[in-house]
Amino acid sequence: MNSITNPLYLIQRIGDAVHDIFLNLYDFTEIEKTIVSETYRVKGRIDGVKGNYIQELKTIDETKFENKFNYDHYLQAIIYAHILNNEYDGYNIDTITLVYIMRNLKKIVPFDIPVDNDLAKSHLERSPLLLSSIHQKTPPDPYGSKKEHCQWCLYKKYCEKDPCKEVQQPFATTKQKVTKPKPTKKKPVFVM
Repeated sequence: MNSITNPLYLIQRIGDAVHDIFLNLYDFTEIEKTIVSETYRVKGRIDGVKGNYIQELKTIDETKFENKFNYDHYLQAIIYAHILNNEYDGYNIDTITLVYIMRNLKKIVPFDIPVDNDLAKSHLERSPLLLSSIHQKTPPDPYGSKKEHCQWCLYKKYCEKDPCKEVQQPFATTKQKVTKPKPTKKKPVFVM
């Protein structure tokens, strides 16, 4: 299948074109800003920054839009805000604007949401654990993972073959039973 007939390629191209149009319509002070956190060793790219808010644009299939923002998109944006506020000079981001643009271009839905720095920090503090798991080749606890996250994972096929019984894989259809060692019987102790 060549790139022109690949549906994911076409969806990506449409998303890129829509991003370009919207980012050029508004008077952002910064667009497509790449940020790097030396503290947490993560990086990302913010669609638009202006004043005390950042804007993230999301193109979505109109049949999948449920008239509410996606929590994962919010987490992504508050992490960006936290990094800007704490590791870059001159930023005081307090609002996230998530803009959902339907791929048929018939509907645009924005959500203004306050930044939750404590929530962002709790997720960022997990990043060194994930990096450590990659280096040690051990599976991390799938904290907060959902089956939908697995569809984009480049390592899903390896994860599916992993015989690990200690971690419940998000895509597993049946819950694995984790066998815990039985406690040893305690002998009665008499104190005089």
